Amino acid sequence: MRRRVTARRAAALAGVVLAISMLGAIAPRRGATAPVPVSLSGRGSWGPHAVLVPWQDTLIGAPSPIDMNYISNGSYLGRQDFLSGSTDFVISGTPFTADELKLLPGGADAIIAAPVQVTENAFLLSYPYDDFVELKSIPLGCNPDLDENCTQTLVPYSGPIRVPNENLAAMLFRSNINCGTDGLKTNYWVCPDIVKALGVEALRLDPNKPNSVVRSEPSASNYYLQQYAKLVAPGVWAALLTDPRAKWEPITERLPTIPDVSREGAEQQAFQLGIPGAATGSLNSAQGIVAAAPAWTLGAVHTAFPKTKVGFIQAQNANGDWVAPTPDSLTKAVAAGDDTPLYAATNKVENAYPATWVDKLYVKAGGLPIDKTEAMATMIRYLATAGQDLEAPQGEGRLSAHLVRQALDAADKVVQANCTGADRVITKSSDPGPMAPAALKAVTAIGPMLHCQAAPAATTAPVTTSPPATPTGAAVVSNAATTTTPTTPVVAVSDTNASVSTSVAAAVSSVPSASYVPGLSFASGSSNAGTASGVTAPATNETSNGSIPVRLVAGLLTAAKLPFPIPGTGSAVDVVTTLLLGALLFVVLFRFTRRMLAKARR
Repeated sequence: MRRRVTARRAAALAGVVLAISMLGAIAPRRGATAPVPVSLSGRGSWGPHAVLVPWQDTLIGAPSPIDMNYISNGSYLGRQDFLSGSTDFVISGTPFTADELKLLPGGADAIIAAPVQVTENAFLLSYPYDDFVELKSIPLGCNPDLDENCTQTLVPYSGPIRVPNENLAAMLFRSNINCGTDGLKTNYWVCPDIVKALGVEALRLDPNKPNSVVRSEPSASNYYLQQYAKLVAPGVWAALLTDPRAKWEPITERLPTIPDVSREGAEQQAFQLGIPGAATGSLNSAQGIVAAAPAWTLGAVHTAFPKTKVGFIQAQNANGDWVAPTPDSLTKAVAAGDDTPLYAATNKVENAYPATWVDKLYVKAGGLPIDKTEAMATMIRYLATAGQDLEAPQGEGRLSAHLVRQALDAADKVVQANCTGADRVITKSSDPGPMAPAALKAVTAIGPMLHCQAAPAATTAPVTTSPPATPTGAAVVSNAATTTTPTTPVVAVSDTNASVSTSVAAAVSSVPSASYVPGLSFASGSSNAGTASGVTAPATNETSNGSIPVRLVAGLLTAAKLPFPIPGTGSAVDVVTTLLLGALLFVVLFRFTRRMLAKARR
């Protein structure tokens, strides 16, 4: 009977211990707070708008999350917000103007630029609709003047829409210069050059010219649209310059005149193509609507207006190819021209889209706190590598290998320019850090990169020195000893491929501008055992060189990334839970051992 009671008590005790341990294990999770994201505010180009949410979701899901708080409001307005100091960064398709740079102390040297997005003016068409619904072609050999049945045999034109550059510019800017005989205009659908490009004998379409929707606010889209017309449609551009009501040169991000209708923002501009009659204010848009907007807007229009037929107009590049803005044609243009805008418009690149440019992220070269410095560098690295994988599904191109390298170098420059001062330290490692979405191979394969971390506390004690001898005849102020505290050094740890090398910076006083000085290390025989050797720190009145062991810095940086607290820093619940789990294991192992001994005796 006693054995049964004892066994029941032991089982009950084990159950209580197990229940308490489970509650203890759950309690810390309920009470634990999620890591606070580092917020980076930005404004600017509509180019990355389609991939913005996937970018944000990935960055916020990192172990140490980054809140990419970005609003698309156009390159021009984005730069103004950045210059006012209301944002941490701007993404712009056009560089800062000379007048804008005057507002930055240091001018062009005060900002760092990183390529992050391939952007373009895709030429969109809301198809003409009338009694024929679509563009119609007359079958070859059929003469409507001789055969009345020709009107009964018209067939829908189902091929790609190809518009020569002069005609396309005329449509977008509503230029009415002649394209041939009989008073036809270059922006008429029935202009012989357009008919020839479509590969049909004739077109039956009335009225003849499409409406145009442009951006109302100053933007990179407006700027490059004018530049494109000047490069590939000199006749249209010359006609625009003769307009006494508008000043077209020098070209800016503002349109001197509005051809038909304008809307603020690329998305609202493109949506006008999906609304019947939106460009004219009526239901009669038989001639169609054209617009220059990012390629991703086509998908946005299809989603919002699935019943409206909207597609791309193919443009002709300098190589003579008819090209639509696809991920392949956009990537080819950037691969050939790097960050030269509209490169394929004037240079022969096979199947490259001619109206392409690169958006760059701009950040100030100084003034960021430690956490934002590290977050900014991490965000740039992600956008330029794994972030590019999200472009093609949205219909966009990706950066070339050379532009990716530029972005990664810019990320290191962000660290070098902002990680200065005795409270922070620059480290070099192949580990992308806890703010990076480390599961993405494109991020982990970057290689050695710079990081900004809070500097560990100095490990050397204050040094006591004696006052200098008082010269004869001088007044004695004090004979008491004085105490000086060594300056906290800034350390650079090289941890390429997870191995700590002997690259350590000297004291802050010896570093004039940047904290990271490659190739320096501690002197052999110093008072800090276990440090690297190579270079003696600058002479001071201290008995030691005031350095921090490399292993200590590397260890602290590694511990900071662990998902568990460092021993001794946990809560009381953690301690109690550990003790209860230990008690439970003791009871289980004790009973198991006693049974084994009993069987052995038998």
